Amino acid sequence: MLTKEWFSDIVQYVTHLRTLKFAAFTVLIALGQLPAAESTDNNQRLALMRYDILLREIHSYQVKADDLKGKGEPDSFLRSFHKDRLELTTERSGLLVQLAHRYTQDIQTVDRKALALIRAAKLKYRPSAGVEAGKVPSPPQELKDLQTERDQTTSSYIKQIEDAFGPSDFKYFDVLVRRHVEAGFKIPRGGSGGGK
Repeated sequence: MLTKEWFSDIVQYVTHLRTLKFAAFTVLIALGQLPAAESTDNNQRLALMRYDILLREIHSYQVKADDLKGKGEPDSFLRSFHKDRLELTTERSGLLVQLAHRYTQDIQTVDRKALALIRAAKLKYRPSAGVEAGKVPSPPQELKDLQTERDQTTSSYIKQIEDAFGPSDFKYFDVLVRRHVEAGFKIPRGGSGGGK
């Protein structure tokens, strides 16, 4: 039975994930990682970001569903959310859940390495270490290599999905993924105060 508290928790959780996705895009825009011009490279970068968001979101929903099930609370909404939203068969939904779990583990491994490099660079270049404030060094080559590894990992998972779905079905699926992920980034006209 759905209770107001359960529904409220689910809405809060989904809102939290959407906020995280929006924050990620905002940071990327601020860092110049989302160029305005359309190009093959830009489209590829956006595709990598969309599938990274999708696969991590699927993983998060399933983890939250497991948590709810462990508490004896309804979990079917979270378990079927992406199946319904992306018009998936049960078989394809199951495949995506498996891929999402593996993907998240693989990406977390790369991200932990990157975080260690970033923390080391912050210590090395902090003002108290004698570095002039505002001087930001170029990212170390190791960090660039990890970004390449991350991109290649994401590309390989996209390819696995495409191979499993077939070219025609994948093309339709990709349109649904684009709509789903980008729906979380709609900014109201007129700024934060609402408007037209």
